This record gives sequence, structure tokens and C-alpha cells, in this order.
Amino acid sequence: MDQKALKSGLLSVTFRGKTPEAILALAAESGLQSIEWGGDKHLPAGDTAAAERLGRQTREAGLEVSAYGSYYKFEDIDPSSESEGPSPFAVLDTAEALGTDMIRIWPGSLGSEEAPERWRQRLVERTRELAEFAARRSLSLGFEFHDNSLTDTAASTARLLDEVGCPNVSTFWQTNRGVSREVHLASLHLLRERVSNIHCHHLVAHRQPPFELLEDGESEWIPFLRLLPRRDQPRFVSIEFVRDGSEASFRRDAATLCRWLSDLDTRAV
Repeated sequence: MDQKALKSGLLSVTFRGKTPEAILALAAESGLQSIEWGGDKHLPAGDTAAAERLGRQTREAGLEVSAYGSYYKFEDIDPSSESEGPSPFAVLDTAEALGTDMIRIWPGSLGSEEAPERWRQRLVERTRELAEFAARRSLSLGFEFHDNSLTDTAASTARLLDEVGCPNVSTFWQTNRGVSREVHLASLHLLRERVSNIHCHHLVAHRQPPFELLEDGESEWIPFLRLLPRRDQPRFVSIEFVRDGSEASFRRDAATLCRWLSDLDTRAV
């Protein structure tokens, strides 16, 4: 399997309290290749001037923008939401100005077991509409893979992607707390052809907060990464949250991730 299309990165939400400039410096110094900029803190939807500036700064630092983490959740149709959230067109405008072709979105804030079927179908329709507008701009959408959403399990995610049926809609993937290695492997195996980017962290169920050093999760993560199939476009594996939220932990995790991807690259040749 050719793993050359795997690139390392960082989610800006890992350091919500830091400025974009500080995050850029950390990522570049640590040898990472990309940043996913989050819309909840560092780049709110609609601020296209800031998006253009941040995209330019990212590229000047020698990094790529792996995605725009928009946190768009279809709030206007979500019965559990208390706000309408950003305009979908503001999200598209911001991603375009940022210079990325991937937008991370959330399929609502209701778990797949509790979501009313009528609401689920409405979200499918709205995703199709958003995907069509995105395609006109050569943009793609990737669902967050997370608890309390329609992508809380691999089966529900696969069903949602089937129902949406748009070539520019995929899913992100990450591990979730309290889920076994075997379930994670089965999950990724089911979705592997439909996964765009990966959010990478090492979760420990009994710890609060639950994040530990990536190096301690190597026996889990190497099999996960080996499952990803070859594809022409790059797939970004990005660090999301680190032990104690510290720069020291991040630097160790960045070195670990770069080593993993380098080793996989070498074995694939």
C-alpha cells in the first residue's frame, strides 16, 4: 500500500487560547505539513478578509491548509439547537478565501438513535443542497465523526453518506472515548474508502481530560493508518488535542506523528 499521500497536521482548536501566529510558529517548528483552521475561535465564518490573510500566512510559513473546520451543524433545522448558527454561504465563502477545498461540517447535534427520521431526511436534503453549492466552487464537505451526531457510529455514517450520495461529501475519522481497538478497526475498515482526513489523538478512558501522549498509542494507531487505502489526493492526519494542553506534549506528539508517517512511507516503497 502506498502511504505517500498521508500528510501530517494540526487542528488549531488544539490551542484555542493561542493566536494564529503562535500556532503557525509551533506547527512549522515541529515539522508538520498543515493546519486545519477552526471556525469556533480562530476563523469565524464570514470573515473573508481574515481568511485570506490567514491562508496567506499559512502558506508563507511553508504549510498547507488541510481544511476549514467550520463547526457548521445545520442548527436552523436542529430541534436541539438554540441558535441558527452561521450561514452556509458564509462557510463556503470563508473556505474559499482561506484557500482550502475541504470543509468539515457536523451532521446535527442529535445521536443516530435519538434523531427523528423526518429530521434526518431533512438534513440529508440540506447536505445535498450544500454539496451542490460547494461543488460549483470546487469545494468538498467532510462530516465530523463524533458522538451526539448522525455520524456517531460507522454504520450510521455509511448510511448517511449513502443517502446523501454526493461525490464531494466524505467523512473525517477519529477515535472516540470508551471504544475498543477492535471496534475502531472495524469502524475504519467499513469507512476507509470514504474517509477524507483523520483527527489523531490518544484517548485514555479513565483519565480526565482523557488525552495522553501519542507515543503511548502507537500499537493502536499504526494499524489504523495502515488501513487507509491509496488515493491520488493527499489525506491529512492531524493532531487534535494533547496531554495537559501543553506545548511540550504537542512537540512530542508532532515528532511521533512525523515518525509514524515516515516509517509507513518507507515501508510502502
